[in-house]
Amino acid sequence: MRFRFKILIIVLILYSGNPLRDYLNKKIKDNSFGSNFFKIEKSLKDSTEISFWGNSTSFMSFDAEVIQTKLKKSCFNYGLEGIYFDEIFHLYAFSKRHKNKHIVWVINPFEFLKNQKSKINSTDLFLPFSRQHQFDDILSTNEFKKIKYFGWNNIFKFNAEHWKFIFGGKNKVPFNEFGNVKFQKDFNNINEFYAPEKMIFSQKKITVLNDIIIKLKTNNKLTLVIPPNLSFQNFNSFIKEVNCDNIFNYSNFFTNSASFQDHIHINPNEMKILTYKFCEDFKRTLLRFP
Repeated sequence: MRFRFKILIIVLILYSGNPLRDYLNKKIKDNSFGSNFFKIEKSLKDSTEISFWGNSTSFMSFDAEVIQTKLKKSCFNYGLEGIYFDEIFHLYAFSKRHKNKHIVWVINPFEFLKNQKSKINSTDLFLPFSRQHQFDDILSTNEFKKIKYFGWNNIFKFNAEHWKFIFGGKNKVPFNEFGNVKFQKDFNNINEFYAPEKMIFSQKKITVLNDIIIKLKTNNKLTLVIPPNLSFQNFNSFIKEVNCDNIFNYSNFFTNSASFQDHIHINPNEMKILTYKFCEDFKRTLLRFP
């Protein structure tokens, strides 16, 4: 009898992690307005006719509010801070849930260099969404399976960012209602130039990119965008390897450091200028790919 009682207690303790995990995940989502978590949650619920995806070069290069006004189509920028090209699981989920939407994917060619690696932990980023059915066949690694079926595993993996939102903390630089964040600062010498001899792209990464593109184009209309940077590279060799008919190359749209906050992020005024340029290019695209 004692042995059975001990087994029952152990089972109850193990099971109690699941409802506690679900409660804490909900707290993160409810308290994380204007954060990466907020954008992921929004992408699983809402929809717009035009949507932007990528990392900070997406939400700091293209103003979704201006695009919505100019093109008279609903628009939101789902770009996430620090995300890598093969870690945008919320885009995969969005594209499977919708059809005939205009997906604009802002991709930074530097991510495809052989020596470049992601600087974020995608498990941490998508941890509060491990139970979302839209991610069932996307977050399919063994790590996420353990998190999904064993709640304490999820809880023990919470980092300071998760606990901050659980206890009602606020995001440091919140996104606005269109998914953009705008701030002005003196030029900062980070995300430095890449010398021509180092511009060697990984064929393996490009193959992964092309596989993703095929999946995205199954249900939706896809436009790829190369954002501005100060490397003075045209990226033609990279673009030729990418399997997409519709690519806007803005890599050298601005060439003066006064237009940039660092080597890959432009200033708010330049974001307006580039966004108007995008609108004109996008209108022409609609004539070619209605």
